[in-house]
Amino acid sequence: MSIVLNRPEGKVWPILAEMDGHGVSTRKVAALVEEVLGFEVSSTAVSRAAQDLEEALQAWRERPLGEQPCRYLYLDAHYEHVRVDGQIRDVAVLGAVGVWADGHRRALGESRATLAANRREHYSIRQN
Repeated sequence: MSIVLNRPEGKVWPILAEMDGHGVSTRKVAALVEEVLGFEVSSTAVSRAAQDLEEALQAWRERPLGEQPCRYLYLDAHYEHVRVDGQIRDVAVLGAVGVWADGHRRALGESRATLAANRREHYSIRQN
């Protein structure tokens, strides 16, 4: 495995994780990395990259937002094809951005909502 993959700041991890998240099989991702970058990456490394990215996103979602309330709150969504339980599904990626009195903007949160009939997910923004 290349040293680039072992560094957290390496640009390969997020690419691998995003491809995996969009439903490209781990074997196909590994083959693409070898073809494009010229070194081998195991499918286990691709899965680990996706897990590392998910853990980093979870930590970001749970971070404190601060003491001052935001003046404006913008909510938006777009749809992406994402692998969910081994299948490719349309998933609404929901985002929230807050604007403070001084004009400063911060991404407050994101969430995914699947359209599965037997599963209900809700979107919530939590203020610490």
